[in-house]
Amino acid sequence: MPGALYAVIVVLFVVAGVLFVRATQKGAFVERLPIGDDEVVLEEEGLKVAHRFRRRAVRGGWTTTYRVHSVLTNRRLLLATGGPEGKHRFTMLMVVDFASPAPDVPEHGFAAYKRKFRLANGYPTYACSAADVTVADDTLHIVVPFPEAGPGWGDPPEVKVYSAQASRYRDAMAAHMPIA
Repeated sequence: MPGALYAVIVVLFVVAGVLFVRATQKGAFVERLPIGDDEVVLEEEGLKVAHRFRRRAVRGGWTTTYRVHSVLTNRRLLLATGGPEGKHRFTMLMVVDFASPAPDVPEHGFAAYKRKFRLANGYPTYACSAADVTVADDTLHIVVPFPEAGPGWGDPPEVKVYSAQASRYRDAMAAHMPIA
């Protein structure tokens, strides 16, 4: 009997842990990625993505997500987990918009972050230019400009997409970025 009781307690802790993680997971659930069929330039699954919206003490603020679905269009890079389309919903992690500039906002700090990167939709939408995108060791590294951050913010937001085709992402993004 004590072994069965122990097993029930362990199962309850596991279920509670899963429910807690799902409840605190960031991102927006969508049935279908917001793209047209003629927009897709490059698509990959099973990628690793590291994202830092703000530098924090000790571990630096990086969040790493595995099994990410990446879709590069002629205007933006969409990063989501879940799928496949038609069977499971996607959880949007972020959108990197390289076709339109980021809006200027009057706030500073976290209020500026929420407004500038449109967090009302449940995920950040980062605007970047060709100068913000680099490739090193099969990693697409994007440093998002954020001058409104203020003195206490630290480094600007960053995204790292680990892919063997990282240079193809950069080249395709540069080919579709507007000329300033």
